[in-house]
Amino acid sequence: MLAHCNSLYTLDEAAWIRVHGPPTVMHVHEMVGTTVKHRLARALLHLAGDVVVGVSKAGTRALGHPARPVRLVNEGVDAGSSAPDRSGRSEPVRVGTIGVIAKRKGTDIFIDAARRVGAEAPDVKFELVGGATDPLEAEWAQSVLAQAKEAGIEYSESANVPETLQAWDLFVLPSRQDPFPIVILEAMAARLPVIGTRVDGIGEQVTPATGVLVQPNDPAALADAILELSRDPELRLQLGSEGRRRAVECFSLERQASGISDAYLAALGEL
Repeated sequence: MLAHCNSLYTLDEAAWIRVHGPPTVMHVHEMVGTTVKHRLARALLHLAGDVVVGVSKAGTRALGHPARPVRLVNEGVDAGSSAPDRSGRSEPVRVGTIGVIAKRKGTDIFIDAARRVGAEAPDVKFELVGGATDPLEAEWAQSVLAQAKEAGIEYSESANVPETLQAWDLFVLPSRQDPFPIVILEAMAARLPVIGTRVDGIGEQVTPATGVLVQPNDPAALADAILELSRDPELRLQLGSEGRRRAVECFSLERQASGISDAYLAALGEL
């Protein structure tokens, strides 16, 4: 028997299990920072878990412990047997982002960039998908959504992700913090070129062959990248095709399952 504790939110339960129950694997999907609270969480993780697993190189470095290395198991995605054929698509170019309406996801940066693009290329269409679910940012989120409406951005609180990605031509995620967002892998698997920010695990997903990375908190740079790709359908096709190849070869569910299996065996003392 073994306990798999998924995310920092299960830290209390993991500590109890470690004392009273079976071996424990702590599977951490968050980025741990340098605040006192985060330093305490990092210490407790290694006390609560027989094995600690991070989802990106950036995440495992942040979780590091001199005496107990953290296992790296990248998130995985089901790429399916096929992806949309994006050749010969007609205008307008559709640009979208998916994620909770939050500062850490850079929703405000996406809206600012959309305004800038709209001033130069009003035919480019923008879509925003995600719920305003963080109670600590509720007022900020409503203000941001009002700005999105003013900017002419189409908003949906939720959507069928595969169908939505199929309809877009470019995926954007301007996060300020993001350990290893699965939605980027989903976009790559859907043969979408990706524009992300150079933070945490995003740079481990998006390469120059699959998309563009810009600095966080830089709506001008984000707008420039969107404009460049919106005007170059051949480059979008090239980046999207390479992105799907990378998603299939490097971030499959089978690879993730194998890594988690090894973590289980290590916690049980069998590896």
